[in-house]
Amino acid sequence: MAVESVERLVGQGPPYAHRHGDLALARRRPLCKPAGPSIQLREFTVIQRFDTGPRMSEMTVHNGVAYLAGQVAEDDSLDISGQTREVLAQIDALLARAGSDKSKLLRAQIFLVDLADFAAMNAVWEQWVVPGHTPARATVQAALANPKWKVEIVATAAV
Repeated sequence: MAVESVERLVGQGPPYAHRHGDLALARRRPLCKPAGPSIQLREFTVIQRFDTGPRMSEMTVHNGVAYLAGQVAEDDSLDISGQTREVLAQIDALLARAGSDKSKLLRAQIFLVDLADFAAMNAVWEQWVVPGHTPARATVQAALANPKWKVEIVATAAV
């Protein structure tokens, strides 16, 4: 029997094989779907946008995931600890608006102007993050848009 016809028979499933007496074929799960027309229903999902401006939104929510824009301190005169606390409070507030919280964080990307601030930023982060629910995280050194900003955090969370 040609390979094409075996695949066609297997795709038709056990009833065809039983009618033709091939028990080995009947026990095998189909390798492919039967040929023929199929209907695919497309699910339409809503994208929610929060605090949308001409350039960006502070947060978008789609398919149960909240994507936060980079959050920076409003008070750029604070030291790294103060700026980190302020940024994390902003993340808390945005997540609450989406119906989520920091225990549902999936990922965080942290941008530091000066890597010498890494330990101080981590001290604030570790007090804030929920033990046992820490997200995947990356921290990199970067120049930020405002030279007075010391930290920027981008977060993604389940809703």
